[in-house]
Amino acid sequence: MEREGSRLDLSARLVMTTLYQRLGEAGLWSHIRSVGGSWTRGIGGASFTTHDNEAFLKDLVASGRFCMDTAAGGFLHQGQTSCREITGGDGLHLSLGADNRITVHIDAHSPVAGVRNDGGCRYERARTLEHIRHEVIPLITGSHRKRRDEAGNPGKDYLRKEVEVAEADLRRALAEPDRYDIPGAAIKLASLLSETGDLEGARGFYQVAADSGHSDYAAAGSFSLGTLLERQDDFIGAMANYRRAMESDHPEIGPWAASSLASLLESRKEFDDAKQIYRRAIDTRHPEIAPWAAVELGGMHGELGEVDQAESCYREAAETLHPEFAPWAMLSLGSLLERSGQAGRAEQELQRAVDSGHPDAAQWAALKLGGLLEKDGRTDLAEQAYRRAMDSDHPDIAPWAAGSLADMYFENGLLDLAESAYLKVIGYEKSDASPAAMVKLGSLFQRLEDYGSAEEAYQKAIDSGHPDASPAGAVSLGGMLGDLGRTQQARIAYYSAIDSGNPNFAPAAALSLGNLLEENGDATGAISAFEQAVDLGDRWVAANAGLSLGGLYAAAGDPGRAQQAYRAAMDLGDPETSPAAAINLGALLEAAGEHDECRKAYQAAIDSESPDYAPAAALNLGSLLERLGETQAATAAFRLAIDSGAGDVAPWAGMSLGALLEPSDAEAAKDLYLGVVAGPHQEAAAAAAVKLGDLLGRLGRNDEAERWYRTALRSGNEDVVGWAASGLGDLLVSTGRPRQAVEPYRMALDAGQQEFAPAAAVKLGDLFKMMGEPVKAGDVYRQAVASGDPRASAEAALKLGLLLEQSRGSI
Repeated sequence: MEREGSRLDLSARLVMTTLYQRLGEAGLWSHIRSVGGSWTRGIGGASFTTHDNEAFLKDLVASGRFCMDTAAGGFLHQGQTSCREITGGDGLHLSLGADNRITVHIDAHSPVAGVRNDGGCRYERARTLEHIRHEVIPLITGSHRKRRDEAGNPGKDYLRKEVEVAEADLRRALAEPDRYDIPGAAIKLASLLSETGDLEGARGFYQVAADSGHSDYAAAGSFSLGTLLERQDDFIGAMANYRRAMESDHPEIGPWAASSLASLLESRKEFDDAKQIYRRAIDTRHPEIAPWAAVELGGMHGELGEVDQAESCYREAAETLHPEFAPWAMLSLGSLLERSGQAGRAEQELQRAVDSGHPDAAQWAALKLGGLLEKDGRTDLAEQAYRRAMDSDHPDIAPWAAGSLADMYFENGLLDLAESAYLKVIGYEKSDASPAAMVKLGSLFQRLEDYGSAEEAYQKAIDSGHPDASPAGAVSLGGMLGDLGRTQQARIAYYSAIDSGNPNFAPAAALSLGNLLEENGDATGAISAFEQAVDLGDRWVAANAGLSLGGLYAAAGDPGRAQQAYRAAMDLGDPETSPAAAINLGALLEAAGEHDECRKAYQAAIDSESPDYAPAAALNLGSLLERLGETQAATAAFRLAIDSGAGDVAPWAGMSLGALLEPSDAEAAKDLYLGVVAGPHQEAAAAAAVKLGDLLGRLGRNDEAERWYRTALRSGNEDVVGWAASGLGDLLVSTGRPRQAVEPYRMALDAGQQEFAPAAAVKLGDLFKMMGEPVKAGDVYRQAVASGDPRASAEAALKLGLLLEQSRGSI
């Protein structure tokens, strides 16, 4: 049979050439020979017959390169068998009609994103929307299809000719008495003008179609005008036209217009109106739009914190069992339930998404399910879920699934398995997970004390240049090298992270560098690093760096800058560093005599209710108020510190309050001291025992006083030996036992505490003199003279002179 190829226009020739090429690539050589018959020009393509049209289409699907149109994909092909090419770009679209002929054209905006398990087409919303706008609407309105030259590029010459033809068609329609063809010609011309970039001209002709009242053209014109206006950022005009198209109730364009209007409203944060339009789109029961809208509305409810409404929408979408949107709904519902603490129900929905087999949603669900099961301690099942996501080889999911599995192994001490898994992740060189795994692998080697391998892994992460993994590797390397004493190399690593400018790692690197330099005695370098950490803007880092700066400035004798640093750290409001800065600021202000500001600082630390700093601030405030004579307020502050139960503060607060109460309520003071002695704080207990000795001695309860002095001495606490021994010596002397006082005074002298030793030396000299041992008396008087204590030294010098005079210098 003669082929009438000469009657095909160039566009049809291109389509048939593309078809032959695809058949050849699929190995369907026999079908190339069978494509024939009486060819006629198709709309933007061609039509033909084969020896067995149905077998031809089945073989296309069996090749794995084509899929069958299903659901809404066949809306415009009712009564036909529709088949589409699976491609990431332009794709062939073939339809077998009742006349037993196959028409074929190229969809410049193919809606197909993949193939379902049953061989049907899997559509992607973004692709489908473009297809509706650029392929379906022109088909409904009898408009053109974009022409391409033989190289596959947009044909400007063809487009210019099409514009000329469309303009002629419109003139003819305007000349017709019934003017019935005007809207169709107008929308065809508008579409072509839009292709050429004449958007103003396109707007005018779309408006003609929109105002025509035609059952198809009016809806198509409004929708097309809406999309054009949205591209021009005329959102008010776009919404008005989308709404007009939606209210036309056109069975195909109406739902799509609703979807576009809802999306635009949501992007403008007009949530109440968006909810209504999404609900209207759902209620159309359009097989593609309704489930999509349910997923979108569920997502919006979720972001607004409307959990129940979000769950309802996701379930509505899931129940449609739409092959594209139902799995996403199940995945989203599972994630929502997990965030709301409903782990059991979340697991069920995620498993449903996994079981859907969707090439994307199922794998994301497997990854999330793995995390959920791992958190629940079911590591065997978590491993299965992670491996399912890994085995998909999905380029966006498999690497992260492998990384999650490696992390789980690492955290459970299965380091060999973790190492293998991290190496697998690193093998995904095009994934962001790869450089991140290098950092994790470095941490693993560091844990094994294989510092050489750790350094190599960290360096590979740095060298990857990844905006996150590179500075993360640098921070980790800096920390490890610093711990190993390789300070200079650690500095280089930290500077690398700082120079990256990464907001998550540069501030932390500057803080770590400051800590390293401070530990190594480089105060100037540390100050510079901490100042840089403050300037980099991370609140937590700035607060910690400011706290360190305050200490360094104070140590450098610059209380003014120290105060500024502490105030800045306070103002950042970090729950840990702010109260620490407040108590340190209070100490500086107290030393400067700025009592009002000092009280404010201590009170700020108290008000923070920080278990680490509020009790200490209360103790400090109580001591300040006591010195200022504000006894009642001091008592309240001390009791606040005692009631905190803070192990390092409450005992000292108890002693401070006891000392405050001694003059007016000795029994209450005694009870406070006894409470401290009975507590677990050994240093405070020893000091409280001495306080009890002093108090009971003043009350004349000498036996009890002696017992508590000796208890303090038996504690072995070096900080109270001089105090306790001196007190015991005084008690023994006052009760007529001077010879027994020699030993405690000697203990006080040997303890070497400046507060007690000089006075104990004088008293011990007096005892030796009284006991007729002038040589020993002279020795200890000389120790008192040499102590440097003004009072004891003067008294001892006088007594030594008298002793020498009495003994005529023989000692």
